[in-house]
Amino acid sequence: MSTSSLSAATAPVKESDPQNAFPRTRPRTYTDAINAFNTLQPYQDYVAQLARSLETACLILQMCGWVRRVGYSPSDFDALNIVHVAGTKGKGSTCAFTSRILQEYAPLILPPGRQKIGLYTSPHLCNVRERIRIDGTPLSEDLFAKYFFEVWDKLQETKPQLPPETDAKARLGDPQVTVMPTSFEYTTLMAWHVFLEENVGMVVMEVGIGGEYDATNVVERPVATGITLLDIDHVKVLGDTVERIAWHKAGIMKKGVRCFSVSQVEGAKAVLAERAQEKGAELIWVPNWNELKGEVELGLQGGFQWANASLAMELAREAVRKVSGGKIEIGFDGGVPKEMVRALKETRWPGRCQVLRDKVKSNVEWCLDGAHTIESMKVAGRWFAKREWKSDEKVQDEMRRKRVLIFNQPNRARDAKKVVEAREQQHIPSSISSLLTGAEARVKEEPLFHHAIFTTNIIYRNNSVNPDLVFNQHGSDTLEIQELTVQRELENEWRVLENGVPTSLSRSVEEAVEVARGLAGEGEELVVLVTGSLRLVGGVLVVLEWNEEEEEEEEEEEEQVVVVGKA
Repeated sequence: MSTSSLSAATAPVKESDPQNAFPRTRPRTYTDAINAFNTLQPYQDYVAQLARSLETACLILQMCGWVRRVGYSPSDFDALNIVHVAGTKGKGSTCAFTSRILQEYAPLILPPGRQKIGLYTSPHLCNVRERIRIDGTPLSEDLFAKYFFEVWDKLQETKPQLPPETDAKARLGDPQVTVMPTSFEYTTLMAWHVFLEENVGMVVMEVGIGGEYDATNVVERPVATGITLLDIDHVKVLGDTVERIAWHKAGIMKKGVRCFSVSQVEGAKAVLAERAQEKGAELIWVPNWNELKGEVELGLQGGFQWANASLAMELAREAVRKVSGGKIEIGFDGGVPKEMVRALKETRWPGRCQVLRDKVKSNVEWCLDGAHTIESMKVAGRWFAKREWKSDEKVQDEMRRKRVLIFNQPNRARDAKKVVEAREQQHIPSSISSLLTGAEARVKEEPLFHHAIFTTNIIYRNNSVNPDLVFNQHGSDTLEIQELTVQRELENEWRVLENGVPTSLSRSVEEAVEVARGLAGEGEELVVLVTGSLRLVGGVLVVLEWNEEEEEEEEEEEEQVVVVGKA
């Protein structure tokens, strides 16, 4: 379908509505686009609201309404040859691996002029542009603003005139009369528009929440679907058992389309198999290619990434087969093809087992991982402890290595009493205990951490807001934040688990970074693990003034160490 209608001129809109405050009568910038984006309702709040109202099924109907309002139909997206990925853990990494592999094969399977690979993921770490990438690179500010307002203007043109009292009801019912999308629905619409306008030949698309009712699931004919490791998350929306969560994730399966999944626990495995039969999809279980470690090097750290890479290899393999009409079959009989080897090694994905060197204090190293579920915290702890054990072997005798934790996880806090009770019952009650359990809590008979800092996700000490991260600080003015309620609960839990290891509480990420830097004495090597929340990781990257697009890659043996921050 032609997209020229999105560029048609319209009369200036009224300024009285905040969402109408960006008229065409003046040039509109990236800052304008972000300010407009920040007027939209946070997607997770909206989905939780619908879940409480048992109206989740209306989300797909509503999304189809948005698609029509911006000038498309869902079948238009079939031209994008979409690889659709759901799951709990490793979705972003799997999508990054898959996208990078497809870049290698694009010249062989796509026509000239359409050999670009699109990637759509969420949430973003430092800026909204990260969500929409072409050949691995986020959209430029100019392109983002251009396409943002093309979609914005079309939605404004088709905006129904409803009495205010009917709007809330409309949002839960008729998709034709809903006024504006949520933040995630909007960027999803925008991504499809961008990829079609930019002549992208294939797209890797990550699900937002769940799958069955996710905004991305209006896609009718993906070339392949994938499901990463499942775990308990978003329980208010998806349910509190892995079986219920598996039901939602399997919603992306499509009739006649192969679905690839990593190994799952038995309950989830049974649900996925049942849903595949119900939907007429072929479900293929992907082996973990651990044996390839001597043949392939991954660009992402962490042993768990082998499962994500294995899934990505199969997804890319199937996508190449489908798009080439069966003319190109990627085989592994002679080993992993050189194209895949190169792609897997060159894959980068910020905020997941990422290692950075601090430029303000050269003896400080930052390890960042956005783990936020019980199981992923175990994995993060295992990765960090294993890495530290190796690092201790390299550190000279005169250089002590001090380890600091910066942590926040407001949605999963537990008080100390519950921790004690759960430990007595041999449970893993929380993410902190899971972090320590995964690491076996010790490095060379010492505590894993010598200091723990519990912080809010507020980025700056003066409460100034980075426009790209407004949603990351949603609810930051609550009494709970002001009184550090969650941080005190986490500190109490820590004292039960690691009594004797000192702690600090910080009101901002900026303050937490400064406290950590201050713990690095002369002759000491300080390493800081930042984990518990992708929002926290993003905040730390902002404070460190890390810039993905200007990053200079410096690889040392098996890991990448990057200089960040201004001196």
